[in-house]
Amino acid sequence: MAALAVLAVALGAIATVQLRGAPHPPFDPWFHLELARQWRAGTGLSSSAEISAGYPLFVAGVDLLRPSFFGLPLALGLAQSILLGVNVVLTALLGRRVGSPAIGVAAAAAVAVWPNLVLAAPLALAETLTITCALGVVVLLSSRPRPSTGQLATAGALVALGAELRPGLILLLALFVTLPASGGGRERLRDLAVGLVVAAALIAPFALRSSYVARSFVPLDLRAGVNLCLGRAPGADHPPVDRSECPVPDDATALEANDLRMDQAWEMLRSDPWREPGLVVVRGRVTLWDADRSSADELARQDGHHLGASWDTWFDRASTLLSRLTLVLAAIGTVIAVLRRNGPVLRVAAAAVLLLVPALTALGDARYRMPAIPFLVVVALTALRRPRAEPAPEPSSQSGATG
Repeated sequence: MAALAVLAVALGAIATVQLRGAPHPPFDPWFHLELARQWRAGTGLSSSAEISAGYPLFVAGVDLLRPSFFGLPLALGLAQSILLGVNVVLTALLGRRVGSPAIGVAAAAAVAVWPNLVLAAPLALAETLTITCALGVVVLLSSRPRPSTGQLATAGALVALGAELRPGLILLLALFVTLPASGGGRERLRDLAVGLVVAAALIAPFALRSSYVARSFVPLDLRAGVNLCLGRAPGADHPPVDRSECPVPDDATALEANDLRMDQAWEMLRSDPWREPGLVVVRGRVTLWDADRSSADELARQDGHHLGASWDTWFDRASTLLSRLTLVLAAIGTVIAVLRRNGPVLRVAAAAVLLLVPALTALGDARYRMPAIPFLVVVALTALRRPRAEPAPEPSSQSGATG
């Protein structure tokens, strides 16, 4: 396991050293770095509430701690390479807890060498850290025989931190009601309450800051409007969609732009509600089935070294084949888990679905597939596992024993 984690860190570090560059505006990495500089300079509390503060704060932390002879792009890439190693370990733990040691090792190996995940390390994007938070939540909730109160609280904290990276991670709170509970519904509600209280306590300071900046209630960020609008724009039937299809005035504030685009989105939905099922299919295809090369495409927008033609072709084919094979096997693994009533595996499958819900309901993008990949890998590998023989029942004289 340690060897796989080291391999992932090494691959991420190599990609960082070879491919680091400076992103052009107005793409997401440029905004993340710019907001991080504001937080580092002490002006982040009054900066835009359009983007959640979580990832810019992480980048600002890397900037604060990096040695002076390391540039920020290099330091950030190396920090995210370490996160790749952490994600490999967490994937192994998850596979072991819901399947077997062999599934854990195989899942960790797949994540360690997954081309699109490795190439994400040099990029100023939140996906790698988002995966860490999401995996941490599900690993904690998969503790046997059930998570302790402390583990539930920690999982709630990770949900909150993940929601500050990608607001859609708040949906992982639904997993708290899937835990085994001898006390039935009341115990499940208690589990959910623990997660909700801790998550709300951690989100509250961020929400107060964003609401103060926007002069309106902003619990997470102001990106919902653009995603909902672009997901229903005229060009959404045949993506990609250009932002010009959801126009706002140049002098509009982030709040005004979000409100205008929300109005545009609902107007398009009301004018043709029967178009929505087809759009869901398109979003699903783009998010789950299109070429798994979002990191390479993002890299092409930056100054610096890029993949050569032969490496780009290899990257595209290898990552896309691995992605599509995993998706097919994960679908089979989910069906098998339903038939066997395998709650732990179904919880992992539910986590993948919850992470994909924002893309399926708003704007589809192949990059939004990335946080779900480790979960899909674990479920996919369970489809290849031979069922274990059921243990013999205990003698009746031991029926009252506890273990």
